[in-house]
Amino acid sequence: AISGQSNQEASTPAWVMRAATSRFGSFDLDVCALPSNAKAPRLVGPPSMYAVERGLGGLVAVDGLVSYWHAALAWCNPPYSDIAPWVRKARTEVNAGRCGRVVMLLPAKPGEGWFQREVWGSAAEIVFLSGRIRFDGYGHAAPGPSFGSCFVVVAPRPVWAPSFARMDLGPWRPKRGRKAQPDMFAAAVPA
Repeated sequence: AISGQSNQEASTPAWVMRAATSRFGSFDLDVCALPSNAKAPRLVGPPSMYAVERGLGGLVAVDGLVSYWHAALAWCNPPYSDIAPWVRKARTEVNAGRCGRVVMLLPAKPGEGWFQREVWGSAAEIVFLSGRIRFDGYGHAAPGPSFGSCFVVVAPRPVWAPSFARMDLGPWRPKRGRKAQPDMFAAAVPA
């Protein structure tokens, strides 16, 4: 999720997913995942990485930017080096009626051009998150990002402006010195 060559496979921490599930409901498709970090029972992935989708014919390589997102509620934590195509794809899938809603975990950077061009025109809701998220996949010594995050909800909506909210992640954040709970989707997705 975080930008940078070695950071593209960083995944959403389980506690952030619990917060997202608490607010939005259970996700049935992760549209930008690897089998090792999927946050929903079904997945498709980024074009530059191998990803699979479980189907009748077994495991098939699937590009999340090209395939259809058939889901009631999809999760997307895109590579932060190229966010705009994922926001456009979410809008396309929702407008086509193939996906009911897409919840995206994005950098909270409303002053950036990609945010102004893509998010403001696509979001039904923007939820700014308290604090900063340290993504999984770095080991213990890795620094967290230098920016905040937000949930951006792409859903069918009237043409007026999106709604805004703030969510305190404190109740879901692991306490210092306490081991984080395991990812609840780890057993649902084959390795």
